[in-house]
Amino acid sequence: FLSRFVTLIALAAATHDTLPGPRALHGLAAALVAAPGVYTIYSVRHYFGFERAVGVDHFDESYAARPFVREGVFRYLSNAMYTTGFLMFWAVALAFGSSLGLIVAGYAHAYIWVHYLCTERPDMRRIYGGG
Repeated sequence: FLSRFVTLIALAAATHDTLPGPRALHGLAAALVAAPGVYTIYSVRHYFGFERAVGVDHFDESYAARPFVREGVFRYLSNAMYTTGFLMFWAVALAFGSSLGLIVAGYAHAYIWVHYLCTERPDMRRIYGGG
């Protein structure tokens, strides 16, 4: 996740101000998009833990006995890391006003959903049960 984020920052910085429209509007949009992303990162750190976020529960069988986290952003979205967490990619692209950054953010967001649907969700069902 972090390497993709750093790469996006470098790309967006290199292609800054290529997005049409007023820079102030890009900044406002970035702030609005970043807010739920920041809350997601806070919720991961505070309630979920970064170790679990990077997939330790897929390798450590003791996690199967732990309940799903239902606090913070996870009270509203069970898969917040895939929905609101990845809004941070969009926020970076918007903050730099980078059209290529938006393309990469869109690809990264679509890619993580493919990962979720094809890998994460089936594995979560195996670990925690459910249909």
